[in-house]
Amino acid sequence: MIRKISSLLSLFLFIAAMVCAADNPTPPEGMVYIPGGEFTMGTDEKELEAVLKGTRGRAVWFRDETPSRKVAVKPFFIDIHEVTNAEYKRFRSDHTYPSGRENHPVVNVTWNDADAYAKWAGKRLPTEEEWEKAARGADGRIYPWGNVFGKDLANTSESGLGGRAKVGQYKVEQSGEKQPAGTTEVGAFPGGKSTYGIHDMAGNAWEWTDSWYDKGRMLRVLRGGSWLAPAVSARAAVRLGDAPGEVANDYGFRCAKDAE
Repeated sequence: MIRKISSLLSLFLFIAAMVCAADNPTPPEGMVYIPGGEFTMGTDEKELEAVLKGTRGRAVWFRDETPSRKVAVKPFFIDIHEVTNAEYKRFRSDHTYPSGRENHPVVNVTWNDADAYAKWAGKRLPTEEEWEKAARGADGRIYPWGNVFGKDLANTSESGLGGRAKVGQYKVEQSGEKQPAGTTEVGAFPGGKSTYGIHDMAGNAWEWTDSWYDKGRMLRVLRGGSWLAPAVSARAAVRLGDAPGEVANDYGFRCAKDAE
């Protein structure tokens, strides 16, 4: 009897999954569908204290991600990968990058550059709420893959896998030979995918969003950490604000698109 009930339950769950899949719209090439609904955004004080324990991070640096709260978003599509140098060059023929980095995320782009590319591609930049939902799923995970950091799951300062940034090759080179890392090819850390199958939402390059960090001071939100950032700054809830005209060799972006 128990075995029969278990079989019926399995069949029901399979049918339900098929129905849900059929209801989901087909995403454009290179994008995934993110269902609408609520998710846990931000970090509560106790969690922040816990993740900072044993690190050099200070709570005051991350206070802008508190408190933890429920936020709802509409369904949308988002790029599986950060926009690459090769993709960006199709938009701007004068774009240059180091040899062999065609599939690395484009960096040294301003918010204005990223916004212009997104519109050219028939897309837009994600809001920070959309970005965080795509990164951490509906269950409020700390990193895209779960709650425990692994240096082999993302290109952060701990991984040491990025290779050296090449001095003079980028328009603005901040690291010189002092940092033991650089960007890696998009998708180089498949174990670090989010629950929706999105790559590099922790590390590699900070990603511009469409949201204001501080509109009065004209600062836009960046998300995700970078190859220069430590693990604690690559958590899905971390927020960074910078002026839309600023560039850095660890600032990049990915695009989103309405699903309705």
